[in-house]
Amino acid sequence: MADQLTQTKHPLAMTKIYKGMGAGVPKKPIEPEVLDPVGVGRPSKYDDQTIPKALDYLENYITKGDVIPNICGLAEALNVSRPTIYEWVKDSTKEEFSYIIERLLAKQEQVLINQGLINGFNPNITKLILGKHGYHDKVDNEHSLSPDSAVPRQYVVQPVRALGSVTPEENHDSKNDSDRDPGKADSDTG
Repeated sequence: MADQLTQTKHPLAMTKIYKGMGAGVPKKPIEPEVLDPVGVGRPSKYDDQTIPKALDYLENYITKGDVIPNICGLAEALNVSRPTIYEWVKDSTKEEFSYIIERLLAKQEQVLINQGLINGFNPNITKLILGKHGYHDKVDNEHSLSPDSAVPRQYVVQPVRALGSVTPEENHDSKNDSDRDPGKADSDTG
C-alpha cells in the first residue's frame, strides 16, 4: 500500500493523494502538479501585471471610457469579475492591491464632490453614489417642544371659488368703482 501513496511538492496541498474508484484501495496516485495550493479551484489571475494594470486604470480611467473611477471599470481593465476584486481586497497577502482600491474610492469621492458642486453630474446620481461613501441627508425628526415654547398656529379660512367666477363682494366693488371714476361713469351713461 505504500507504493500507492505520494507526497505532494506544494506545502499547502494535501500530503497524501489517492486516485481510484469504488470502495476498494486506490489504484494509482494523482500527480501533485494538477492541484492548486488550496486544493480546489482554478489558478488566480492575480499576477505581477495586476498592480501595474490597476495603477494604469486609476490614472487613466477617463481614457478607458469611465466618467469616475469605479470597481466595475477596474474589473474590466483587469479582465476579472467584481467578486474577484472584492476577494483580492480581503486577501491579506494582497495589501498593495487593497491600497489601490482605497485610492480608487478616494478618487471617486473627490470627483463626485467636485463635479457635484459645479453641477457637472446629475445631482441624484451624485447623491446616490456619495451615499456609498458615507454622505447622507440628515433629517431631524425629533420634536422637543416644552409647553412654554409651543407657538399656537393661526388658521384663516377663505372661501374657494371657481376660476373666472366673481364673488358677491367683487361684483359689489365693481359697481362702487364706477361711482368713484367720473370718466367711467360718463362712458356708461352715454
